[in-house]
Amino acid sequence: MVKLEQMTKKTYGKFIKKSIKRFAKSLVKSGFYDKNDALVSAKKMYAGNIDKDFKNPKFDLYIIKNEKDKKIGYLWLAKEKRLLFIREIYIRKKYRYQGYGSDLMEKIDSIAKVLQVKRIGLAVMNHNDIAKALYEKAGVGVISEYRMKKV
Repeated sequence: MVKLEQMTKKTYGKFIKKSIKRFAKSLVKSGFYDKNDALVSAKKMYAGNIDKDFKNPKFDLYIIKNEKDKKIGYLWLAKEKRLLFIREIYIRKKYRYQGYGSDLMEKIDSIAKVLQVKRIGLAVMNHNDIAKALYEKAGVGVISEYRMKKV
């Protein structure tokens, strides 16, 4: 069973640096970015989300912990009017395939009900089969595709 702990400003600093690197790697893996362009794009996409005082009322940032109170990953949620958007889920490799992702998705459902939002949304890279399988298992359907072409 997973527990969520509110992220601190100190933890956020570490999280965001790693998150940008992970996202840049994912952009490279997509085949549409080289390493340098991916890092620049990732930094731009993350810029301005949290201000210098670690505030943004739309965002909730969590450390994901397991039943032994071990930090196993991170969760970043964005609250919209009637939508709870999953900005990022990251579960450390050694904790994957142990049911934590499914448990986390149920926890996110509970958060959405408390916030009285009507839908949960997310975006996932096409090559991320692990995440796609988790989301499908949790009942998340595809409503559109974003495609890109190199020129």
